[in-house]
Amino acid sequence: MPEFLEWLTESEAVIVHPPRRVVSVYLDNDRLGMFHDSMEGVLPRKKLRFRRYEPRDKPTTSWRLESKVSSVEGRFKTSSPSDVNPHLLQGGFPDDRYGLCRPCVEVSYLRSYFALAGVRITVDRDIGYRSFSLSLRSPLSTTDPEIVVELKAAHTLPADLLQSLFPWDRTRFSKYCRAVEATLFHANLRTS
Repeated sequence: MPEFLEWLTESEAVIVHPPRRVVSVYLDNDRLGMFHDSMEGVLPRKKLRFRRYEPRDKPTTSWRLESKVSSVEGRFKTSSPSDVNPHLLQGGFPDDRYGLCRPCVEVSYLRSYFALAGVRITVDRDIGYRSFSLSLRSPLSTTDPEIVVELKAAHTLPADLLQSLFPWDRTRFSKYCRAVEATLFHANLRTS
């Protein structure tokens, strides 16, 4: 990771937002349908989460309800303010495809934001996973040794140009799936 951060500095990447902690509470049904669909690469599939940000030296933001859909047409995300605190959610949250969904795991990490050549770069580290049933009562959590870099570019940017701008290996990484594996299935996290 230090090598990548040095490369960002040498490439004159710009910090576009101060680092902040991101806290997400993912929902799923009792069969973990969203988890299994994600692991198997099923299309279409969805992830539902409540998210908030904890900036340094500023108040924590309110919760937002987010939906991420992956389909053959692409990936789509919606985000709307929510007055629901997922830690106090009673019953569950109905979804047309997955049925009744409840809070499942909590994921938190420190995110840094950069931009380079019109591409937004986020770097996530200090990633922690916690079973939601333990999230309020227990300090037990799993820390992921991985650091995640995500690139967000305009759809019009050719993939080969993106590859030449960022000559790094790519891999699939789902914080939600790793959280389920680590906290609900007690699996050892794979590292790349």
